[in-house]
Amino acid sequence: MKINKFILLTSTIALSLIAAPALAQTCSDFAYQEDAQANYSRRLDRDGDGVACQNLPRRGTAAPRPTTNLPATNRSTIPGWMVLSASPGSQVNVRSTPSTSANAPHYGLVGDRVWATRSAVSEGYTWYFVGFPGSGATGWVRGDLIRFD
Repeated sequence: MKINKFILLTSTIALSLIAAPALAQTCSDFAYQEDAQANYSRRLDRDGDGVACQNLPRRGTAAPRPTTNLPATNRSTIPGWMVLSASPGSQVNVRSTPSTSANAPHYGLVGDRVWATRSAVSEGYTWYFVGFPGSGATGWVRGDLIRFD
């Protein structure tokens, strides 16, 4: 009986770890701030001011255009795990919007594993909106600085 309970417990833990990224509700799950606000939770409100996902665009403002011209293999892996892959030892900027001129409040290191939830095309690059599982930081990374895991 103890073995069956152990198997059941380990199976439950394993399934929850696999499903966690898909079930987690973070700002990266929403395209617009209003959508995040409609699904308000404390997890979506980092500064505790009652406004969810302040970094997201509002409806009626310029928003990232979803990528529709990615190869089928790439489209099928988003959402999915990716790895930062620039020059060894370099830092990869994680930007607030998909633009090389956007603020970069975070950075990642080559080899960091991130969860990509969507993509956009801007300035001739494909960008990926990613989240760091350890820190919870989110933002946009240029496609030539990241690869699918």
